[in-house]
Amino acid sequence: MSRSEKKRVIFLILLCVALSRALMYLLFGICHGSWNCGLFIQKMNIWDSGWYRMIAEGLYPTQANDALTGQASWAFFPAFPLMVHMIWKMTSIDVNYIAVVLNAFFLCMALYVGCQYIFLTRGNVRQGIGYIYFMTFGAYSFYFSIFYTESLYLFLLTCAYYFMCKGEYLKMGIAGALLSLTRNTGVFFCFVILVHWIKKYQKKQDRNIAGWIKKTVKQDTLVLGTMMVPLGFFSYMTYLKYKTGDAFAFLHVQKAWGRENVGVWKVAKDALFMEFPPSYLGICFCIFIYLLIVLMWKNKRTEEAILPAITLSVAASSSLMSTPRYMVGSFTMILAFTDEWKECTRLNKALICVAAFIFELACVHAWLNGSSLLV
Repeated sequence: MSRSEKKRVIFLILLCVALSRALMYLLFGICHGSWNCGLFIQKMNIWDSGWYRMIAEGLYPTQANDALTGQASWAFFPAFPLMVHMIWKMTSIDVNYIAVVLNAFFLCMALYVGCQYIFLTRGNVRQGIGYIYFMTFGAYSFYFSIFYTESLYLFLLTCAYYFMCKGEYLKMGIAGALLSLTRNTGVFFCFVILVHWIKKYQKKQDRNIAGWIKKTVKQDTLVLGTMMVPLGFFSYMTYLKYKTGDAFAFLHVQKAWGRENVGVWKVAKDALFMEFPPSYLGICFCIFIYLLIVLMWKNKRTEEAILPAITLSVAASSSLMSTPRYMVGSFTMILAFTDEWKECTRLNKALICVAAFIFELACVHAWLNGSSLLV
């Protein structure tokens, strides 16, 4: 991108992020008849935000937070709440406010790097505009403005993809290490790197596998960068071993919420006989995501398809409830959506934008009223 294009993109990102947050506040005022900013922040930061707030203020316990249910904050990875914790210690500002500001910052950075990646891999600045719109006004985009890890995860994942494509593997490794410290699925970025290098091998005329492996292993920055990716994940496991005596406490504690790895087909089968609309919405969303992944594979963007495919499989193996926000925050899913959206007619583009915006308004309204549908 030229300097003038970068300036326009930055201005558009700041404008869209500011307007989207203003619209959420406006919807809150209309729904609750109050314009109290503190109440708005409180209403937005519910459900899992409480766990992140607990970590930010008191870090992790040695025993379960709730002795009766066995629920504990170990289930939530530390990168983002630790950032909030450090700023809170220095400023004493309410952690919810710190989280909201940080998330807005990380979202802006993620959108900017995302546009750079789109230009690098697709050479299409206009597609970047569509990407910015759907990430700020599209369905489930409100998650990027609350005390959840979505914004930081999106930023780090986008950076990891961008640096990988540019061949800056040490920067990729740093982003990857922080990614796996932000959420457990971040560790699967190792498979993205593997697929990326397999594609490079397939493009070579000389298909000498042994020679290719030797040449790859000799690339110090690539090997080091790849090995850095799971560092955050293993660091948290080491901490949990020291703190609780169980390195897999983040996994085992999921049973306290009634979540067990029973397999995708079992979850989908059970969802068909559960309450409407939560389970059916999850099934429809998973089918939609699966179709996007198939399209990415068909378009030979396998390195972009592999991570959401793994994430979808892991998330849907225990529950469909959190799947939508995991997938919206996985970067390449919205990217794949805009790949298809940019080929539509102007009328269809406009209709899709309006539909996504209305869906988002419905989501924000439900969230502000404490709906468990979006947890």
